[in-house]
Amino acid sequence: MMLGVVLHAAHLWNPQQTWLIHLDTPNAFSSLIISLVHSFRMPAFFILSGFFCILTLQKYSLSKFIKLRFLRIVIPLVVTACTINLLQTYLASQFFDTVFPWHDFFLDGGWVAHLWFLNNLIIYFIVSTFVWAFLKPLARPVLHILMTIMNWFPIGVWHYILPLVTLAIIASNKLGFPLYYSFGGIIGVDTIVIYSQFFIFGIILRLDTPLMHRFARTSPFTSAFNMSVALYLIYRSNEFGSLSQISEIYGTYLLAWSASNLCFYIFYHFFNTPSKTWRFISDASYTVYLFHQIIVIMFGMVLIYFGISSIAAFPVIVITVTALTLGLHRYIISTNKWLRFAYSGK
Repeated sequence: MMLGVVLHAAHLWNPQQTWLIHLDTPNAFSSLIISLVHSFRMPAFFILSGFFCILTLQKYSLSKFIKLRFLRIVIPLVVTACTINLLQTYLASQFFDTVFPWHDFFLDGGWVAHLWFLNNLIIYFIVSTFVWAFLKPLARPVLHILMTIMNWFPIGVWHYILPLVTLAIIASNKLGFPLYYSFGGIIGVDTIVIYSQFFIFGIILRLDTPLMHRFARTSPFTSAFNMSVALYLIYRSNEFGSLSQISEIYGTYLLAWSASNLCFYIFYHFFNTPSKTWRFISDASYTVYLFHQIIVIMFGMVLIYFGISSIAAFPVIVITVTALTLGLHRYIISTNKWLRFAYSGK
């Protein structure tokens, strides 16, 4: 999740200028960074979320699981929306001398901002709790069938099979399923359904330890090759005529699966031993994500005010924001019980 710093800092120079704030000197390099980080960051996150969801359900009682998830997700979501997200929206309106978009912020989901994934997790955890409590006998054979089928093929082959699920989901919109419906700008059906496949995959990895080890040990060269194929399909999609959109979507999710697999390989082989440093970074990652965006926005405002537009400022912003948010967690959030509860649910 700490890659959010890199992603949002790059948005300052995004040629598409779709973020809250942007410089008037777009740069193709930032677009490349955004595409690269976006390709695997959230898919890998939801795989991990599914894995730890079942792990927690297996470890604790149902009531304790609900309590832990509520404290860890709902409390930081509400507090951050009412403080940080409100402040950053107000600052942006003042800086650009515009009227505060109160309707968009309070009634059209503007308060969610970069916390949309927490809404997804709430839905996934509610469904998981319901299935675990009432439908486990029905879910068990379905998951067993999925695990059996997945063990028939090498993981590298599954990189090519799983994007077909996404194509089927998107095709459902053509059949009348309201895939692109949004509930008050807060929850998008498309993000819920599309990212659920990664969450479910994480559940399967937790329930099938041998499969999890196969996934984490898949050759990085296999993942890298499949990523190369994905990039070819994405950037040459225009050459496929009427199949160009299908090629781009398929390539995008082939990249998501293969890049997520590569992430698991790297962390499994190089960061799988106890370490105080990695423990601290893991604990601080929530704080970094919740607070980084407003600080990046403030840096962007400074750059605009002083007329600084060089992409050379990008690494400075990334390093500085990361250091500031890590320090914020270490010396302020983690040392104050009320702030720790408000912004991490602990």
